Amino acid sequence: MEFTIGSYFTREHYPKFFKAWKVMNGKMRKNPFAGMGFMFKYLLETWTFVIICWMGMILIMLLTFGQSKAFKTAKDYCKNDSKIIEKTGKIRYYGLLVGGSISTKGESGESELTFTIVGEKGNFNANAELTKYNDTWEVTDLQVK
Repeated sequence: MEFTIGSYFTREHYPKFFKAWKVMNGKMRKNPFAGMGFMFKYLLETWTFVIICWMGMILIMLLTFGQSKAFKTAKDYCKNDSKIIEKTGKIRYYGLLVGGSISTKGESGESELTFTIVGEKGNFNANAELTKYNDTWEVTDLQVK
């Protein structure tokens, strides 16, 4: 008996994920485009899944980089640097999306961060390079574009 994506897999509204995944995975190994029919049949569920995945990635980025000591040091540097204030105007806030890399080993480390500064004169992208000595982060380079 061959199972298809239909009433057997649905809960009246959406398919049972793992059973549908197993069937579709087998079909897509033979024909990579077989998943397109499933995606269009369950278009709303597909986009809901994609949106939830993006929200999860943004939450991870926010919690990983946005709450780090390196980013707090970069924000303090921006608030106190006269050249940055002259370019951006008074800084209102910083964007939620903070990306980059942070690597530490004991009391030393390096970090490269990319974030958005929202100031009186508009939105600006900032790239910060930081180093960590004796458990203290210091900005080595910060460019605002």
